[in-house]
Amino acid sequence: MLVSAALTGLGAVFSILPYVALTEIAAGLLGDASASTLWRWAAAGIVGIAAGGFLYSAGLGLTHVAEADLRYDLRRRLVATLGRIPLGAVDQTSSGKIRKIVADDTSSIHTLVAHLAGDATNTAVAFLAGFAYLVWVDWRMSAILLAVWALVMILVVSLTFRGLEGLTEGSSAAQ
Repeated sequence: MLVSAALTGLGAVFSILPYVALTEIAAGLLGDASASTLWRWAAAGIVGIAAGGFLYSAGLGLTHVAEADLRYDLRRRLVATLGRIPLGAVDQTSSGKIRKIVADDTSSIHTLVAHLAGDATNTAVAFLAGFAYLVWVDWRMSAILLAVWALVMILVVSLTFRGLEGLTEGSSAAQ
């Protein structure tokens, strides 16, 4: 999972490169950049797309293999444990319940093992790398963007939690 996080984090940095390249190409077209400079930025953007996609896929591929191995091991151990239960106890349990324990419950680890490390790292690093580039380009615009983002988050959180008190009380009473 750590290797996956490293690969997807590096992929996130590369995924910012096409946007940097587009910005530099636009600035070059408005300025007096040479054609070779523009083509180098275009090539850098293409490399960023390819490398970002490859590293992200490689990172998630590793965690998917790890998840499949873990799920296989869990299922094998569960079936071995169920095999030691007396037949009378197994006969009292429905086959659907046993299937749920062996198949469905072990499948529920997929998102946690196969996606969490890679996707969370990719998201965080892409955000930070993109914001760092924006700060480098224009710190004032970055400050405005950060302020707007903070206001929107405050608004969303306040709207989300409005009326939550009544729901939690009702849930506690029901339990």
